[in-house]
Amino acid sequence: MTAVAVGQATVTATVGEKSATCVVTVSPIVVRSVTLDEHAITLEVEGTQTLTASVLPDDATDPTVTWTSNDETIATVEAGVVTAVAAGTTVIRAVAGDAADSCVVTVVVPEPKIGDYFYSDGTWSDGGLVSIEADGLNPVWADVKPAPKAGKTVIGIVFQTFGDRIAETDKEAGYTHGYVVAVKSAHGTEKQTTWWSSDFGFSALKGAKLASTWYKNVNGRAETTKVGEVYSERMDLMPAFKWTLNGFTFAAPETTSGWFLPSTGQLWDMMANLCGNGVAAYMKEWQALDKDATWYCSEKTDYDVIAQFNSTMSEIPAEDKEELFVTEKYYTTCSLWASTPYADETSCVMNIGTNGTIECMTEYFDYDAVARPILAF
Repeated sequence: MTAVAVGQATVTATVGEKSATCVVTVSPIVVRSVTLDEHAITLEVEGTQTLTASVLPDDATDPTVTWTSNDETIATVEAGVVTAVAAGTTVIRAVAGDAADSCVVTVVVPEPKIGDYFYSDGTWSDGGLVSIEADGLNPVWADVKPAPKAGKTVIGIVFQTFGDRIAETDKEAGYTHGYVVAVKSAHGTEKQTTWWSSDFGFSALKGAKLASTWYKNVNGRAETTKVGEVYSERMDLMPAFKWTLNGFTFAAPETTSGWFLPSTGQLWDMMANLCGNGVAAYMKEWQALDKDATWYCSEKTDYDVIAQFNSTMSEIPAEDKEELFVTEKYYTTCSLWASTPYADETSCVMNIGTNGTIECMTEYFDYDAVARPILAF
C-alpha cells in the first residue's frame, strides 16, 4: 500500500465471499524549518536583492513560502525579491507552515557624488563618477555612463559635495549634501540668454575683483535672496534673477533650498568639477591669487570645454535639457552669469570655450549671457 495524497481512504481486501476493510489516514508531511540565505542585508534606496528560502524536509507536503515585510514604507518583498523604498530598518519574514525565518533589512540613502543625476523628487542616482580629488583634480569616470532612472525627471547634475565648499548659511539651513546645477537655463521665451540687470545704479551687493575673493564666495543663495528682496516690486530690472526666482522651468523639491544664481565661488566649483582635469588644474592655481581675476585668470586647455560640461547630460533626452552653447562667436565661448557683481555697471561671468578656454571675466549688466540656476540640498 502506498500513500498518494493527504486524506482518508478505505482499503478493502476480498477473498471469495469474504472481505475486510481498513480506513487509512494519510497525514501531511509538515515543514520542520525555513532557512534564509541572508539574515541581514543593506540596500540603497530603490535597490533590490533576492532572498532564497530553503524548506525542510524536501518532501514537505506544502512547501509554499509566504513573504512579508514589517514595514513596507521602508522595504517591500515579493517572491523573495526585496525592494528598498526609503531609509530605515525593517524585517522581512519567510513563513512556511508553522516554521519561519527572518532577515533584517537596512535601507540607506547613497551619498551623492559629483556628476550624479538629481531628480524632481529630491533623490539622486549615479552619474558615473568613480573618483575625484579635491578641487576637481584627476576625475575618473566609468567607461559607460549610467542612464538616469526610468520614470524619473532629471532636473540637475550634482557639482559639489565637499563640506568646506558649502556656505555656512546653507549648512545651517540643513542643506549639507552640496549643490546641483540645473539641466536648463533661466530665460524668457525668445532666447536662452538673458541680461544680468538693466539697473546701472545697482548697489545691493558687494562686488568681487580678486581671484581669491571669487573662489571664497560660495554665497549665491544669500546674494540671490538679497536681490529678490531689494527688487521685489521691480524684478523686470533684474532678468537673470527674475527668471531664476519666478517661473523657472523646474519646481525645486521641497527638501532643497530652491533655485538661485551661483556666486563666483559656486560657478568656480561648477567649472572645476564638471569641465575636466585641464580646467581644474588651471583653476587650482588661481584659488589664492590676490590679483584681479579678470586680468590673470585665463587659460586654454587642449579640449572642448563646452562639450565636456555637456557630457554630464549626455544620457538625458534632448527635449529635457538645454546644453551650453557658444554665446560669443568671435571667441567661441559660452558666458555664464554669477550672482556676484564686479564693479560699476559690470558683473562677474565665467567663459568656457570650444577652443579650450577657461577664464574669469566681467561683462556689462546688459550683456547677453547664460543664467544657469543651482540649488542646495
